[in-house]
Amino acid sequence: PGRVQVDDRDKTKMTKAPNAKWAQRKDKIFLTINIPNLDPAKTKINVTPTNFSFTSDEWSLVFDTFGEVNPDECKWTIGARDVTVLLVRKEEGEYWDKLQKGAKIQNMTVDWDKWKDEDEVADDDDFDSSGMQGMGGGMPVYSPTTPAKPKTSTLNCVSNAEFLRAGGGMGGMDMAALQQMMGGMGGGAMPDMPDSDDEDDDDIPGLEADDGTPGK
Repeated sequence: PGRVQVDDRDKTKMTKAPNAKWAQRKDKIFLTINIPNLDPAKTKINVTPTNFSFTSDEWSLVFDTFGEVNPDECKWTIGARDVTVLLVRKEEGEYWDKLQKGAKIQNMTVDWDKWKDEDEVADDDDFDSSGMQGMGGGMPVYSPTTPAKPKTSTLNCVSNAEFLRAGGGMGGMDMAALQQMMGGMGGGAMPDMPDSDDEDDDDIPGLEADDGTPGK
């Protein structure tokens, strides 16, 4: 019997549905996609008046919104723990029956920490679209007019060794220069620090060398 040859180029890349949650007010939708440490340059978010799409590596979340939104006012951040999205409705009105049109979205739940019923929302509600409920936190806030660019960073985790080589966050100053500067301030070496009764503070564990072996 003949065999059918399958061209690997024709295989569709399989994607996974991320865990996500949402809450709403009369004029906006708050969406959280629970995927940590995504690269902003490889994360694509697109918002149209009737559709939302998110893709990043093997992850994908796409749905038609229950009502219309204003893409130009929508914002999102790509953080160390998750992706947070603010969808601004085209018109303020009654709560949507659900987030999407059609079938239930896989792995989507209600964000009960942010949810409030319509009759519970006060005029001074803290569901703030300008501050995005602290979404920024020093991280870039993206929008359809401010897309993520290569090398755009949120929170970068570095090893202790890398931190010290970079000057420990002191503007790139190396430790030799720091010791020389401190020596010139008092005519000698840095003053002795008071002894501590806490034995745990006696020694700092050695850092790992670049080849992975423990430091001495």
